[in-house]
Amino acid sequence: MNSRVTNPESYIFSAIILIGKDNFTSNEVAKILIERFSLPKNYLKAKAFAYNQIQSLVRKGLLNKVRKTGVYQYLYSVTSEFNIATECVELIEATPKSSCQLVSSATNHEHRNVNIQIKSLIEKYS
Repeated sequence: MNSRVTNPESYIFSAIILIGKDNFTSNEVAKILIERFSLPKNYLKAKAFAYNQIQSLVRKGLLNKVRKTGVYQYLYSVTSEFNIATECVELIEATPKSSCQLVSSATNHEHRNVNIQIKSLIEKYS
């Protein structure tokens, strides 16, 4: 199976714009690519894809890269050249959050309820 992305800059630009924060990490971009743009990759491959594409944008001067204190991670921010470059890139429409994610959040809520019940049983019988 070929999992190459035909227009990688479109995905990266769209994800960065969707994040809408001054500073972001490559992990945040990867998460957006998977959740909102249905990138045909697993999470680890999406992280590598996002990192490599972001490094390319840093080399072109479209993003700034700053080391995040205390963690081995970098924060990226857009430059004025990024805003100009977005006019030349065809952006991708983000899909609404999928029902799979809604089920996942419901499952997390159910796990919390089970944990509370277990704690109350432990307290009751201790």
